[in-house]
Amino acid sequence: MVLNQATIQIKTRTQTGVDELNRPTYEEAWEEVSGCVVGSPSSEDVESEMNLSGKRIAYEIFLPNDDTHTWAGSEVKIKGKPYRVIGDVKESFVSFSHIPCNKLISVEAYE
Repeated sequence: MVLNQATIQIKTRTQTGVDELNRPTYEEAWEEVSGCVVGSPSSEDVESEMNLSGKRIAYEIFLPNDDTHTWAGSEVKIKGKPYRVIGDVKESFVSFSHIPCNKLISVEAYE
C-alpha cells in the first residue's frame, strides 16, 4: 500500500432548527481534516468488500488520533473529488510510530 499524507474534507451537518412540520432542518458545510494518510486498498480488501456489499473501495484513509467527526456514511473530498465512506470506522490497535493515526475508513467513488 502506498501511503500519502493529505488534508481531506468531510461534509458535516448541523441541526439549525425545525420546519413547520416539526422536522429537523440542517445546515451543511465542508470541514478540513488535516493529518490524514490516504492509501490504496489491497486487492483482497477490494474483493472482500465487493462480495459483502457490492461496493468498490477506492481508497483507505487513516484518521488522526484526535479526530471526533462522525464518518459512517459521510461524504468526503480527496483532492477535490467526491467519495462516500463505506461502513464504520475501524479502530486500529497497531502502533504506527511514523504516523499518529489509529482509525481507518474505506471510501468509494461518488458522483
